[in-house]
Amino acid sequence: MPEMEQSKKMVNQESFIKQRITKANDQLKKQIKENREKEMTEVMNQCLTGKGTIANLILPDLNDLGGLVDQTIKDISRRIESLKKDTTGKGVAVTPESVPPRAHDMCCKHGRKDLWLILI
Repeated sequence: MPEMEQSKKMVNQESFIKQRITKANDQLKKQIKENREKEMTEVMNQCLTGKGTIANLILPDLNDLGGLVDQTIKDISRRIESLKKDTTGKGVAVTPESVPPRAHDMCCKHGRKDLWLILI
């Protein structure tokens, strides 16, 4: 390899360490985000099964949980639409009546009639 090209690829120790720190910080931010999503998913699942409550959550937790519920509802709606478009005729119609009564009552009792979809 020519000397000029070789010198371009070389980095000094300080810039190498800065690159490693930046990469480690990015990985840390990604892991924190993933952990937060998993935590809120667990809270949502506990609430839906009656094993948890949102009463002791602080505002940022409630905001994150609300965003997760909204995203989950969108994902489920997209899935329902794709099942409706299923040309094989094997799609399953999903109605509030097809959801187990306890699950439907639990969601409706909390004023969120759209939450029963999460249980599918």
